[in-house]
Amino acid sequence: MRFSEDLIKDILKMKPIGFKGRIYSAEFQRSFETEYSVAEIKQRSTEKNKLQLTIDGVSDTNWFRQKYQEFQKEIGINIQPKQDKNRGFGL
Repeated sequence: MRFSEDLIKDILKMKPIGFKGRIYSAEFQRSFETEYSVAEIKQRSTEKNKLQLTIDGVSDTNWFRQKYQEFQKEIGINIQPKQDKNRGFGL
């Protein structure tokens, strides 16, 4: 994500940390801009013994996916949700 060392230290203190700027996603191999976001380490809701990084209250993975969808929409690419293949003509 290319957070600064100081920002990483603050996040590891388990406190919400506000930041702005560009953060990098290895999944999408690009940086995304944020005017203001909050990063925090929280317990996973489904697995009590595991932690996860959240940005603006959602997992970092979902935050990047949302930013990528916003980027695609900005450049005119509308991705349709996947349709259930089992929904046919009632056969």
